[in-house]
Amino acid sequence: MFYGSKFSESGPDNTIIEPIEFISLFTLSAAVMGFIFGYQPAQLYFDGKKKLAVNLFLQTIAYFAVITSLILTLFFSGVLIKRK
Repeated sequence: MFYGSKFSESGPDNTIIEPIEFISLFTLSAAVMGFIFGYQPAQLYFDGKKKLAVNLFLQTIAYFAVITSLILTLFFSGVLIKRK
């Protein structure tokens, strides 16, 4: 948890703030992604449009997987960020 300070310009501080920031950002990310992935399909599902809800959910997952794979491929190939 304390490796994040290696990337900051202020130097290694080994404070408790960095792990708290990480957990907070992770929790916020999980909440936002849960809303994006689940709200509209759940609303459709409870309105009786079950097939449409499942299709929307699976399409959202597929689009997210494709975009994530593309970004990771560009990152690790060095196109997105040049390595030294």
